[in-house]
Amino acid sequence: MMVSRETFHSQRRSDRHQGVTQDQRLTGKRFWLIAAILSLVAVTALFLILGLAPFGPHNLAMSDMGSQYTQFFLMLRRAIVQHAWSPYSFTVGIGDSVIPIYTYYLMSPLNLLILAFPASHILTAINLIIFTKLVLASLSMTVLLTYKYNHRGFFTIGAGLAYSLSGFVAMNFYDLMWLDAVVLFPLIILGLERLFDNHIWGYLITLTATIVINYYMGYQTCLFVVFYFIYLLIRRKTHDDHSTGQYFKQQWPTIRRFIGLSALAGLLSAVVLLPTVFAMLSTGKNTFSAADYQLAPTFGGSALAGLGIGTTNFEGHLVHNPAVFVGLTFVVALLTFFLAKRVTSRAKWTGGGLLLVVILFMGLRPLNTIWHMFQMPAGFPFRMSYILSFVIIALGYEGAVSGAFNETRRVLMAGVGTAVLLSVGYWFANHPLSIDQTDPGFETQFMVSNNNYWLSLGAIVVATLLIALIGRQIKIARPLIVVFVGLEMVTNFVLATATLPFGNEARFSRAYTRSEAATNQRQQSGAMLAADTGDDSGFYRLAPLITPSQKRSHKPIAGITMR
Repeated sequence: MMVSRETFHSQRRSDRHQGVTQDQRLTGKRFWLIAAILSLVAVTALFLILGLAPFGPHNLAMSDMGSQYTQFFLMLRRAIVQHAWSPYSFTVGIGDSVIPIYTYYLMSPLNLLILAFPASHILTAINLIIFTKLVLASLSMTVLLTYKYNHRGFFTIGAGLAYSLSGFVAMNFYDLMWLDAVVLFPLIILGLERLFDNHIWGYLITLTATIVINYYMGYQTCLFVVFYFIYLLIRRKTHDDHSTGQYFKQQWPTIRRFIGLSALAGLLSAVVLLPTVFAMLSTGKNTFSAADYQLAPTFGGSALAGLGIGTTNFEGHLVHNPAVFVGLTFVVALLTFFLAKRVTSRAKWTGGGLLLVVILFMGLRPLNTIWHMFQMPAGFPFRMSYILSFVIIALGYEGAVSGAFNETRRVLMAGVGTAVLLSVGYWFANHPLSIDQTDPGFETQFMVSNNNYWLSLGAIVVATLLIALIGRQIKIARPLIVVFVGLEMVTNFVLATATLPFGNEARFSRAYTRSEAATNQRQQSGAMLAADTGDDSGFYRLAPLITPSQKRSHKPIAGITMR
């Protein structure tokens, strides 16, 4: 996937003969301004369509957001505003340590945005945190591709949009504690690349930050960077190196640097890791299930349908095939990468090897269990699928800058190949075999209409045409492909959330305000009673303050206890 600096400069010298050229209008500050604006426009359009506050009446008070995350963020806000942080709370069961809650859910620095809003609008603040993370994820992917290839263009911006609004994000964006890893992941990869040029701080800082912000996603990232570093070592070996042994001897300082910095990142993260481990040893997270290590596939042929638009939605959020959608534009680009003659055989087999490793770790149950921190998740499966999306985009982009788009015949073959893969996936989805039934009682037939198959086929035709036009240096195709990628990603996102039971922000705010008033009244009554009786022990737990009538007005927040 990666190319050496010398190889890349030779690519730049022949840009006018290549498939994707450096757009001279998108240089310097102008490029970054356009990238930022287009990212903002795409995410804003998405939030407007979904009607998420402050762009509409909806909030995300559903699923775990309504039952858990909202209370956690209220706890964080109270701790900061009232200077009342404590490692123990009675809001957890009958009372327990809250350190694992902080280290898993609340460590993102972007969470400080909640301080700009009253507690009654905590869900609006959460929406804006998610909004910010999606924009930053797009820009971080753009940063990686720009500095890795020293290339700026509309296709670079399109790659950022495809990454930030990928299938993983569309299915899990309300699990916002995972999104920081999505934001930082391209920057970790960029830091890993720069280790070969003796730059250490980028890799160390971004990897440490990922682990500290969410140790679970940080663990998954650490596994992948090992594979990616091995990939880079093999990929960077050239024909000028006399022998494999001599080459790895020359690279030993870089290998040692990688091992040392990775270990140091783990040690720096121990400030949150050790208290979390000790607190979680008393929970069910330390249980072992032999069934999780049985050699069996975790998905079947129907997973190929996930390459298309609208194949996953909220109805299947607990059990579904890998959510790897990155836009059919980048699937066509990926196949073009493997078919094109301009892409070297070393780039193809090393890139294919990296792709295969990720697929195997997702597709085989024992490896999948290992990647999920040695315990299969209870719902929301394939939590590392954003990594596969990243690899698909990165390889497709490398094909673009290598001139693969210039080979029109190969582009057309890639378009046909994409249509075949999609068709195979839909066939399996509608005729599931035992291998496609990844969970007892669950069938991987579509939660959405098969009409999306025809929508995806149409997208393949348009994507193939635009890529071929870019290869023929038709200038208008460059901005058009960004627009098309944006439409693909937003359309899939909307379809993925079509059955999501949004809450009503105005109702939530009113219910919270009433509950808070009732809480204050009880506290004042308790204080007056203590003054009258002389009993100032003050040790009691507030009952849930949302009445049945209020529950009907906004069910997802039932049972919230304001403290």
